[in-house]
Parts: sequence; C-alpha cells; structure tokens
Amino acid sequence: MAYNWSVLLLTTALITLVFVNCEESSVKPSYETDACPGCSTLKRRCCGGAISNYFRGSQFENIFSNRNSLEVDAHEVGFWDYQSFITASADYQPYGFGTTYRKLLGMKELAAFLAHVATKTSCGSKVATKEPLACGLCYNKEMNSSSYYCDEQYKSTYPCTPGVAYYGRGALPIYWNYNYGEAGRALKVDLLNHPENILNKNATLAFQSCNLEVDDSSEEASTFST
Repeated sequence: MAYNWSVLLLTTALITLVFVNCEESSVKPSYETDACPGCSTLKRRCCGGAISNYFRGSQFENIFSNRNSLEVDAHEVGFWDYQSFITASADYQPYGFGTTYRKLLGMKELAAFLAHVATKTSCGSKVATKEPLACGLCYNKEMNSSSYYCDEQYKSTYPCTPGVAYYGRGALPIYWNYNYGEAGRALKVDLLNHPENILNKNATLAFQSCNLEVDDSSEEASTFST
C-alpha cells in the first residue's frame, strides 16, 4: 500500500512539473497538443511525435538531481543520463511510449513511468528526504543479488545459463530467465547468457529493457511477467 501511494503522489507531482516546464518553455514543441485528426478509440496508435519535444534535459536533471550523490553507495557515478533515456525512447516513436493521442496523455504516461523508476531505484532515506522529486536512479541493479531467479519451467525456451544470475537490473529492474530471454529477443542482445550486458556501461540498453515493459505498442511487452 505504501508503494502504491508513493507512486501515485510522485506521478501527480511529476505531471505537474513536466506540464508547467513545458508550458514555460521558449521552444515551441512540434508535438500535437490536440487529438490527431481521425483519432478514435478504435485506432490504438494514431499520434506521432517525440518525447524530447516536451521533456527536456533540464527536467530530467531536476527530477533525478541526486542520482550521482556521494551519499549513495551504489552504481558507477554518471551511469544514467538524459540522452540515454531519449535514445531508448526513440525506438518506440512516433507511435508508442509517451507519444500517443493527446500531448497531455503522453505527459501523464511519461510521468507515471518516471514515478515507477524513481520508486524502484530510490536513493534511500538519507537522500530522498531532501527533495521529494529527486529520489530515483541511484541504482542500476538489485543490491541483494544472492538469488539466481532461475525458473526451470522455461528450460526448453529460455534455459538458465550455469553460474548466471537473473536478478533485477535496469531502470525498472527485470527478473527471471524468461524475462531476460524475452527482452534479449526483442532488443537483439544476448541477455540470457550475458544479462550483465544491460549494465555494461550502457544506460540506453538499461532504459530500453524497461521501456519494453510499459510500451503497449510493442508485441513483446505483453510477454513480460514478474
């Protein structure tokens, strides 16, 4: 329950932040502000655009300003950055994550995504209490990585590689051999044998792996489970 409330509150705050900053921007976005012509509920993907048209690097820095804090004993400093997120998101544009239907809907989708990322990669009480919005992307993997997360039920499709652990990695951590297998198939990267590739100094791939989970325009997204 506490997790659900934290996501809800953070999502609301992020929507406000993104919306206000977008309205104040001196750069006129090319993203559609009204419903696309001919757009209806029967057309699942009808709008184009790019997240970078309304979500700027300065906003990313404000939201995740504590991600490289020296008070956090976590991942390599400088791993997460705005450009990696934009590059990863571009794979699902113009008809996908954060770019469908009205602009405000895309902003809400982005805010919800960032809220989940912030809670899953929270900087902890020492840092998070400073600023309610600056509390995420302080980790890029599960700190307690003693579990292997190998499900033998999938040994015929996604067999576990001996000695390889499928613990949580990424901005929205993925777990289990079958999820690594599905993500690797979609991204054309061998994550089943080398799950560490998600974190091999490649924040773009780390964002791509979690974008698959939230982008309903991707056929692979429906295969993910926890």
